[in-house]
Amino acid sequence: MIRWLLLSAGCVGTAALGGVLGLYLAFPSEAAADYAEYQVHAGSKEYAAEIGGIRPWWFPGGAANDVTFYSVKKARKKVDGEASPLERVQFLHLDSLAVRARVLPTLLGKQAFSYRAALLGGTVAGEFTRSEASMELSFDASGLDLSQAPIQKDDGSVTLGGVAEATADLVFDTTDVKASAGALELNFDGLTLGAGSKVMGVELPVVNFTVARVKMQVNEGKLEVLEGTFDGDQVDMVLSGDISLNKKLERSRNRLTLVVTLPEDLDQLASLAPPLKRARDSEGGFHFSIGGTVLSPTFRPGRPSSTKS
Repeated sequence: MIRWLLLSAGCVGTAALGGVLGLYLAFPSEAAADYAEYQVHAGSKEYAAEIGGIRPWWFPGGAANDVTFYSVKKARKKVDGEASPLERVQFLHLDSLAVRARVLPTLLGKQAFSYRAALLGGTVAGEFTRSEASMELSFDASGLDLSQAPIQKDDGSVTLGGVAEATADLVFDTTDVKASAGALELNFDGLTLGAGSKVMGVELPVVNFTVARVKMQVNEGKLEVLEGTFDGDQVDMVLSGDISLNKKLERSRNRLTLVVTLPEDLDQLASLAPPLKRARDSEGGFHFSIGGTVLSPTFRPGRPSSTKS
């Protein structure tokens, strides 16, 4: 009897393994990628995706490679009445993204999945749950190589070095944002400001930061900065303010301030530029306002309450 059971179990296991291998080898990768791209845009209208291919991953799930996400601007009517082409702006690229449905929450009528993404030489893994009234997001990120993500803006460019880690546990109430809760923490190991970085026409020195971390907490519909410390050997920065949450999370607006203290030679040079001169406070800190939305931030000189000429 035992021998028969073992033989039966072996046959079932072999059949299951064969079925999994067959599914894996015969899976329509390109068709699945095309369908996923269609669903991203059809479901949001404001976003689009390009996916290299999809394969099965820990049923019920799939793993995609070479994934790029774009924000899509709505078409504007031309004078002659013809619609201009949609403009896509890339905001995130992932080497891979694996997503697996969470069965129990899904059976309860929620959109729920766990995920694991590879980007910037590191990983981000967590869970996502959406219902009619809320959206829950948690993740742990590690090993993100900042040198792979230079910052390019019209008024300057910044090259960073070091490794970023992050953890978050957030619950967004989509009916009453003031009922949202949670926290977010970012830590940077070996953060450096690379050579050739320039902001507002001022070339910045190479800076090594000994302390670099940001802690934020949700309070009364705002993601508030509890700590934003960047202590460098030549430049110090302090981040403060909050992000005003919106029922549509991507429309949440930045209301942040970054105060930068420069070494004496750069302080004198920056003070000669009218926009930066007006942004300098009585203690020598240059104030910058970070506005816009979370996916499309803006950065410009701010107006401190007191300035020094």
